[in-house]
Amino acid sequence: MLTVFIVAISYLWNDFLYVYFYKRIFEEKYSSAVTFRITFLLWMIQFFTKIVPSFVLGLEMTVFLSLLMMILHMVHLFVLFEGTVLKRTVALVMAIIVQASMDFLGLNLTSKIVGNYELLQVGSEFTIVALFASCTTITIGMVLLTKIWKLIENIDWKMTKKEWFCVLLPISQIFFLWHMIVRYSVNYKVIPVMTMNGCILGLIADVYMLLLFVRLSKKNETKKQLEGLKHQQELEQMRYEQLKKSQEETAKIRHDFQNYILTLKRME
Repeated sequence: MLTVFIVAISYLWNDFLYVYFYKRIFEEKYSSAVTFRITFLLWMIQFFTKIVPSFVLGLEMTVFLSLLMMILHMVHLFVLFEGTVLKRTVALVMAIIVQASMDFLGLNLTSKIVGNYELLQVGSEFTIVALFASCTTITIGMVLLTKIWKLIENIDWKMTKKEWFCVLLPISQIFFLWHMIVRYSVNYKVIPVMTMNGCILGLIADVYMLLLFVRLSKKNETKKQLEGLKHQQELEQMRYEQLKKSQEETAKIRHDFQNYILTLKRME
């Protein structure tokens, strides 16, 4: 029972890490109390549809239930927080990737410490140590993701084809992580160092891709501002030309009028 309790608490902690991330990059649709209740409801659904079946039916069942968990997290995000579809989708994908990558890192660290691999086994020393290690690594990962996102929060998230590449690459990495879960966790095998490095490098590549997208967005924004200034300069030049022409016409009229007055004086 202790193992099941610790697993349940770790899932609740992870759910609130998602909320921690979302609250800093999105506006809440409801009060914090409502957000807390719905997040707690999400955890309850996870407890009865994933945590309990994981111990009763084995890890083979949790692989299929992971897809349900992703759907629940998407509903959780879209119901509680405001933002464009693109921005919320990218945030969800990045959060899942960070959680999965840091979870794998925690499992590998545990295997180095404990020396075996007995994931989600009742009374298993590995499972208990792995939960604490994974919660720690996931917390660090989500905090870093939040800080990185704050650096790129000026992205102009629009529903255009170019911006959607920001989510297509990370989604491909989710499939890669899914394969890792099936191949190693279900078979109780330690993830190879090269595979683990691939997960971490993929995560770094996703973050770098977002940073490049920020630079592109800033470049496009600067280009738009320059075009606006150029157009404004052209308008000012046109006004100047019109004003100059008007002044020349006024000077000509004044000259003609003075000649007219002189002619009248001579006629007197």
